[in-house]
Amino acid sequence: LVLLASGADDEQDLRLRHETVPIVQLERALPGLPAALVLAGPDAGGYAATRHLIDLGHRDIACVSGPADLPRTRERVGGFMRAMAEAGLALTPDRFVHDEFTSAGGHAAFTRLLARPRRPTAVFVTSDLMALGGLCAAGSASVRVPAQLSVVGFDDIAAARYALPPLTTVAPPKHDMAWLAIELLADRIRGGHAPLRHTALASTLVVRASTAPPQ
Repeated sequence: LVLLASGADDEQDLRLRHETVPIVQLERALPGLPAALVLAGPDAGGYAATRHLIDLGHRDIACVSGPADLPRTRERVGGFMRAMAEAGLALTPDRFVHDEFTSAGGHAAFTRLLARPRRPTAVFVTSDLMALGGLCAAGSASVRVPAQLSVVGFDDIAAARYALPPLTTVAPPKHDMAWLAIELLADRIRGGHAPLRHTALASTLVVRASTAPPQ
């Protein structure tokens, strides 16, 4: 079984602990499940996205992310926080806006963010789906991207390159992760007894038209 878990999986977690089939997990480890794990670097993508905004000259940077209790949120936000701390930039609570990992959630989060008296000049969004909703909200608020607001997403979904403007995003090495997962799984099926490995592969920042230096 190749397992790609998301959200709260308590019931699934308990069921899988009693399975005897070989399991390789992708992207997220269920606690206590004896299985190999293949993932993109836990916080490296968030770090690279935020570092890109800082290198462009942005200092007032916000983070829009999914529910705070999800592992995916904590990992990606962790990279954002690390880059901000290294640059000596404040990490006050108003830097963070949480909502659902959906386009509707992104739209709602950006609507709240852009209604503030002082808007950020850039936003790191921990999901492309949220970022697409955010671009729509920015348009509705007459905020021009990237002239008035730079936006970086995460996941490099197919729609990211067709957004208006095309979305700068972090691209996990999905093909390489899947290939490695199948190799590890095939080894377990053949009876391999190597120690269960947790392997992190590097993501890539894909720069498109949604980011620019601040005005």
